[in-house]
Amino acid sequence: MEDLPQNLSPPPSSTPQLLDTSASGTRETKPTLPKSPFGRPSEGNGIGELLLIGSLIAAREYGSHVMTLEARVSNFIAQRLYEKYSFKSVGIRKAYYADNREDAVIMTTTPIDSEEYGRMFQGLQETWESRWGPMIIEN
Repeated sequence: MEDLPQNLSPPPSSTPQLLDTSASGTRETKPTLPKSPFGRPSEGNGIGELLLIGSLIAAREYGSHVMTLEARVSNFIAQRLYEKYSFKSVGIRKAYYADNREDAVIMTTTPIDSEEYGRMFQGLQETWESRWGPMIIEN
């Protein structure tokens, strides 16, 4: 990931957003998100949220019932984003991160296959697009 620019910014709002997303897991094991390759320098430009949206779309299309992920206990920005998408804290993984043995908070959604979640999710996608422009997500 060393080739990524240090000052990523979103394209102008008239340019569609294109981002390949991936979620891992199975219907039985729940999908999980990979670690973001963008890191802290890109916070605040919608890329993390777009990755989350794409992963949730893929999970819903796959037929998953819920989605689970983990975040560093110190990463309040990520936790607030996940809460916005109806993730709830369900546990802690002690000393999960190898670099500094920081704990991870485990977060799981409410059922993503429900009509209620679908309506909420659609509204959040529309809000993202109103701020950042049209998105094109390819799985």
